[in-house]
Amino acid sequence: MLSSGSISFQVTVKRLLRNEVKLRSSDQRIELLGSKGLLSVDNVLENTVSKATAAGVVAAKPEFFFLERYMRAYSAEWAAFVDAVTKNSPLPVTLADGVNALAVAEAATRSAKTKSTVDLASVLS
Repeated sequence: MLSSGSISFQVTVKRLLRNEVKLRSSDQRIELLGSKGLLSVDNVLENTVSKATAAGVVAAKPEFFFLERYMRAYSAEWAAFVDAVTKNSPLPVTLADGVNALAVAEAATRSAKTKSTVDLASVLS
């Protein structure tokens, strides 16, 4: 459930801010900072090895192709959809979930444009 707290949207992660990792067009890391905590999503990497030295940090690259990266999520989505249709199972995602996701995206867009914190309640109203 999404509460109407404030959200500060940051596209970059600390390592990117310190220029230790080159930004790639396939980089999809994100952080959502709210009044009650932090939600972060990292890339799915080729492996979990990283090396940090005085020269910087070197780490595995994100999996190359978008479908490779999110194959498990797509499989779970399709399985849930098929179960809902064939077994009348409840859908794991509700209309409210979709509205809340759009509200977060809108708040993130406003925050990125204004470089300020956006109150989620103002987006949901």
